[in-house]
Amino acid sequence: MQGHGHTADIDREMTLENFADDIVTLLGQLGIEQADLFGYSLGGAVSLAIVTRHPNLVGKLVLASTPTCRRDFALDGELDAERMPTAADGQEWEAEYRRIAPHPNRFADLIARAGAMVGAIEDWSPDELRAIRAPTLILIGDKDFISIEQALKTLDLIPDAQLAILPGATHVEMTRRPNQVLAMVAPFLDA
Repeated sequence: MQGHGHTADIDREMTLENFADDIVTLLGQLGIEQADLFGYSLGGAVSLAIVTRHPNLVGKLVLASTPTCRRDFALDGELDAERMPTAADGQEWEAEYRRIAPHPNRFADLIARAGAMVGAIEDWSPDELRAIRAPTLILIGDKDFISIEQALKTLDLIPDAQLAILPGATHVEMTRRPNQVLAMVAPFLDA
């Protein structure tokens, strides 16, 4: 996505729609008519933007640690400290960004721009979630930003959805357990 990983930031507003359009354009250029999408956190929100705007493009959908309502974005500071990224997490992200990004000194800019984007994201409406026809796996940690209660509401709204909960995992911890995540995702994609 724009400004993430090896992809440079550009002089364009960061929005879910812009990120989704980038992915849809890439799939078109590659001649991919349908793809299974795995989105983690913001990537999950981008995947939701794709599946709600281009439903025929998505075969199966995995939403890992993906908020569907603003309350789960932790913007109000009400989450327990144990659910929040630590200073060490932030340092790790910055070090990795500096290692691979085309403009390694722009980490603070990315955080500010991405934070503004996340702050502008609205709740997904029940009708938008009910309209998803792709088989969907909702994957959260039991100490994630996304509450189990909210995940159950999302599960009830998406017609062909399943829920998997990674025990003892925060939002950030989800990325540190690839073998456990793969053990949950692979059977869903293979089914």
